[in-house]
Amino acid sequence: MIIHVRLRPGVDDGIAAWYEQQGDKSNCVRQVILSQIEREQGDGNADAAALADVVGAAVQAAMGDLQTMVKAAVREALSSYQLTLAASQAQGSAEDPELAARLDAGLDEFFGEE
Repeated sequence: MIIHVRLRPGVDDGIAAWYEQQGDKSNCVRQVILSQIEREQGDGNADAAALADVVGAAVQAAMGDLQTMVKAAVREALSSYQLTLAASQAQGSAEDPELAARLDAGLDEFFGEE
């Protein structure tokens, strides 16, 4: 069977350029047609997987390193607060060194700064 295709100048120039570069033109066209048939008759898993890859890459690019972003946001929020005990303020005493050490250790552990 011979299949004739008419390419329109200015519209199908990309197809014409691709076709001219092919060594085994008949086999290349056959492979492209078979590939399209498989996509149309497939169960959609290939398209779903490709879409998942694209969406995953987009989310990764937009979010970057989420853990680093969250840690920076928490650090910034905590740096603007004066953490003191209400009882210490009422008595006019200094902060409890043991409590301060435990708080510092907990924050260091949370931020991975040991």
